[in-house]
Amino acid sequence: ELKIVIVPTDLSWISNRDYPEKWMRLKDIENILRGRGDNSWIRISLNEADFIEGDFIIFIGWYHWSYKVYKRVLKHKLQDKLIYWMLEPEVVDKRHNKKGAEKILRRFKYIMTWNQELLSIERVFKQNIPYNWKDNVDFGIYSDVDKREKLLLTNISGNKSSDVEGELYSEREKLIKWFEKNHPDDFIFYGNGWDKNKYKTYGGNCGEKREVYHNFKFALSIENKSAKDLVSEKIIDCLTAGIVPVYMGATNIEEYIPKNCFIDYNQFKNIEELYLYLKNMDDEEYTKFRNDIKKFISTTDEIAVFSAKEWVNSLEVILKAVNESDKFYVSYLEKIKIDLEYAILSIKLFFYKLKNRRIIK
Repeated sequence: ELKIVIVPTDLSWISNRDYPEKWMRLKDIENILRGRGDNSWIRISLNEADFIEGDFIIFIGWYHWSYKVYKRVLKHKLQDKLIYWMLEPEVVDKRHNKKGAEKILRRFKYIMTWNQELLSIERVFKQNIPYNWKDNVDFGIYSDVDKREKLLLTNISGNKSSDVEGELYSEREKLIKWFEKNHPDDFIFYGNGWDKNKYKTYGGNCGEKREVYHNFKFALSIENKSAKDLVSEKIIDCLTAGIVPVYMGATNIEEYIPKNCFIDYNQFKNIEELYLYLKNMDDEEYTKFRNDIKKFISTTDEIAVFSAKEWVNSLEVILKAVNESDKFYVSYLEKIKIDLEYAILSIKLFFYKLKNRRIIK
């Protein structure tokens, strides 16, 4: 048996019984667990009865309200079931590095992460970012019937920044500014947090990605950080939407996606060279890219490391480690630190809300 409780980062996960779009659907895992023929299950829950019954209680990241849920786990002495899923890279959460992992392991028995650099730490296990990509494929977009006039290039990303080494937020902004200055007629970008008065090529917030992608030939697909194995939904969203990605991010991307299915951003000396390559690409070469992508997504049942099956298998490995390991305890000193952190953060949030309320008034 394998019984898994996911602590949601958003309460809508419980009402929708689903993960956000970029992660695999809950029913994919449910189908696998049901097929085992035992009493295995997975639940997105804050229910203490589920915590007690489950084998694992998985936190995806850490938030202000996480303290309350965590303390309920400790109250029932269930700390031996705790897993921290380090899904985001360090540029998104600064705690997600080696030093941070060592601190997290004082509160969680295990960590799951895509980051192989952390696997040398005891109680850290490999777990890729899952992606349910197969159901998102629309083969009609690869049909020769699609003869609509398309714009050259787009980008979909939020306006973010980071001072972490290897971050690529600044690279995205550099590209946007370059096209603003040099070729605004060939570029429109979308996403949250951008000032529409500052950027003339800004198209606003993006609803359904594929609806935007259908209007362009190419899309910038730039991860949050350049690192081995950091492959998110960004490139696969392009492949399943019928647009050719210009990719930068995972240093070993070809282990996941064939090199004939994307354009490697790093092969160009500068943005001007990239632009000329995209602008001057003839129909034959562009059609070949699309045919190669179609072949890849139509003949590949699933990319194994992104599959729900592989996700469940990783949990099986951890379950075996649980059975073979000593009992995990959270020290008394660590519990005091947790209470102190929560108190300080609560005070900061109170004054933050008070300040914003005054500004609104």
